[in-house]
Amino acid sequence: MLGDHGITVSGGCGMVTPDEEFAHNLPHVRARAIEYFRRQAQFTQAVGGSYLLLGAASAGRPGALDSYETERSAATMRLVADDFAAAGIHGAVEPIRPEETSIVHTFRRGATPARPGRPPGDRAPQRRSVPHAQR
Repeated sequence: MLGDHGITVSGGCGMVTPDEEFAHNLPHVRARAIEYFRRQAQFTQAVGGSYLLLGAASAGRPGALDSYETERSAATMRLVADDFAAAGIHGAVEPIRPEETSIVHTFRRGATPARPGRPPGDRAPQRRSVPHAQR
């Protein structure tokens, strides 16, 4: 349908809220983020996109929950890596201003959690630049 109107999609950006985020200390909140980003990977594939931006923690929650947010976020993102790879979607962690979120404020801190073409289960982080973003 988009092609009928001359519209193409390069990628998407997931919205991360305090109710569904990778860095949260409550397992059910992280589980919602996993399900949300699995659906977003499928949607991005369906509209012809090749990448999806992820927030490591919620926008709108600048205060840290505890000192384990970064590790918890990375571990939870790895749980969707195979879903992204299966959909052919590159995941890229979007740096967000410190006034808006508690972790990952620079590109250097935002390692990509998934890359298409990797064998299932191979979830080592890969760095990748986002086509429209500037360093």
